[in-house]
Formats: sequence, C-alpha cells, structure tokens
Amino acid sequence: MDLPTWFYRLLNGNPTHSAMKKITMNFIGVKSVKITSIGPLRLSKGEFREKWLKKIQKFGEKNIKTNYQNGFISANSVQLNAKATN
Repeated sequence: MDLPTWFYRLLNGNPTHSAMKKITMNFIGVKSVKITSIGPLRLSKGEFREKWLKKIQKFGEKNIKTNYQNGFISANSVQLNAKATN
C-alpha cells in the first residue's frame, strides 16, 4: 500500500483488511484477527523500514510466546523459531 494508512482507511474503508478478516481468516475458523498497516513504503527511507521491521519482529515474538502459553503451538515449534532467528 503506497497511501498513508489513515488516508487509505478514510478513502476506501480498508477493503483489503475486510477481505483478509472475513473471507480468509473467519472462513478457516480464526475469529480474532488483528492487522497492522505499514505505509507508504515505496518512497520510504531505510530508517523507516528498519523501525517497522523491528516492530514486526516484536509482534512475532509476542505472538509466539502467547500462542505457546495458550497451548496453540508446541515447545518444538518455539525452539525451531528461536534457532531460525539466531
């Protein structure tokens, strides 16, 4: 998405997010869906991209921890993910 996220939401009403949530995730049984928008990327600087990559990595680490604690993934999955990031 090359529009600022606030403009995309105001202009279009987030059709991509609605489609991902309702048509894809809800269809396969995932009820709780959170989407993080990043943009605009096309003309962004390296610092902006690094900041977002770090933020997304933190989201992923948090989700792995939460899913493990809730029993959605096994300890083997967590160990494989830890080895892949090191």
